[in-house]
Amino acid sequence: MRNFIRSTVLALLMGYCSPFEIFAQTKSPVFRNITSEDGLPTTSVTDIDQDTFGFIWIGTWDGVYRFDGKKYEKIFQDGRYIESDQEGGLWISIQTGHLGYYH
Repeated sequence: MRNFIRSTVLALLMGYCSPFEIFAQTKSPVFRNITSEDGLPTTSVTDIDQDTFGFIWIGTWDGVYRFDGKKYEKIFQDGRYIESDQEGGLWISIQTGHLGYYH
């Protein structure tokens, strides 16, 4: 019991006498809307994901697009909803009710 009290008091003192602050998060992230003026072929977006390689995947009513930081490339015609996995693959929900996989 004595060790518990001693360690608790020590922890409280260190917390109050600490010369620096610790923040859980940085400043608010910056968001920017992407429109057709930026090259996005359609603005009817249904889902967005980022894979392990850094590509941004965009599911739309027109299909699935991959954004590499410079250009958009249509990868899948009938996909709407997407989910990337840890191996870099992409699961795509297809309009017919099936599930597709792109690696």
